[in-house]
Amino acid sequence: MFKKLLSAVLLAVTVIGTIPHIPAKAEEPELYPYTLFAGSCEDGAITINSDNVCINGSIATNGMILSSS
Repeated sequence: MFKKLLSAVLLAVTVIGTIPHIPAKAEEPELYPYTLFAGSCEDGAITINSDNVCINGSIATNGMILSSS
């Protein structure tokens, strides 16, 4: 009887000891679909004044995009 009780206690301690090693994963955040976004309706909400520019992604605005080089 003592051996069964001892083995049950050791089993419980072993199982409880492994609980902190179970990884937790949070929900992945939603990625933004745009590289540049302006919610303004005014013209020039996004203005780019540059000699060289490289945008790897989408640009969205409710107004107009102005660019000069």
